Amino acid sequence: MAEDVAVYDYLRDEDQVGTLVMSDMAENVLGFAAHISPFAEVRDLGNLLTRSGFSLTTVDFDEVTIGYPSMLELMQDLKGMGENNAAWNRKTVLHRDTILAASSIYQDMYGLEDGGIPATFFVLYMIGWKPHDSQQKAATRGSATASFGDISSLNKPKE
Repeated sequence: MAEDVAVYDYLRDEDQVGTLVMSDMAENVLGFAAHISPFAEVRDLGNLLTRSGFSLTTVDFDEVTIGYPSMLELMQDLKGMGENNAAWNRKTVLHRDTILAASSIYQDMYGLEDGGIPATFFVLYMIGWKPHDSQQKAATRGSATASFGDISSLNKPKE
């Protein structure tokens, strides 16, 4: 990687859509079987960037709620975003009965008055820089020219 280069990316964190997993598990007779990928946490992304050797890391997120006519359209969008389960050891079949039961449970638990359902997405943004000598660095301990105690006097009117 070139010197002083920024690396950035974004991830979708469907914490609120995680109720789909609950619904799926509740109806799966054979045990637990998630049908969407695991979720990333904001703190995990920051730690990952730092442990990967990046500096000046920042992680932020946007929360977006989208209405869908039913869980079936939501699942179609999740698949289109590549957010269906990508785990190598996943169950590859999601039975129709499970889908219909999960859809019914989701509708009962979270359904809107107009018959649709909400899905809240957290889009996570991250950026980190490859360390370089030209980057800003923390000042040496004890080199401050002002005290935190002096901050309150900054807002006082001058006499």
